[in-house]
Amino acid sequence: MPKDRAEVVISPELRGRQFSPPAPLPPSPAWLHRWQALPKLVGLGALMAACAQVQRLTLLPLVWVLVALLWALSGLPLRQGLRRLAAPGALLIPFVALLPLVVGDTILWRWGSLALRWEGLERGGLHQQRCQRQ
Repeated sequence: MPKDRAEVVISPELRGRQFSPPAPLPPSPAWLHRWQALPKLVGLGALMAACAQVQRLTLLPLVWVLVALLWALSGLPLRQGLRRLAAPGALLIPFVALLPLVVGDTILWRWGSLALRWEGLERGGLHQQRCQRQ
């Protein structure tokens, strides 16, 4: 046996198996998928901050056009994305339901220590109007 050959040791459980290199991944269809995680998170945070700063309901359609445009450019499927948004929406419902009970000074109805307040109803209603328009 020539001295320049290296001897390869194969474990008994791998003997007789054929290995092939993994198939290359297909190229991602959207430019957003090629971004690193940190720029994606920064962009998402900036978009959330921009949506939260909207004070006039007349500007809300403009914000949602921007969101829809970015969604279309990202290449994400609409149905799957809406399913993913259902969980955070379900988490927000208790907070909106508590607003009339804890926010404001104008009491509309009282039963013991439980009080229904006008300002909380107004804020909860504004939130519901925003959600319905979206």
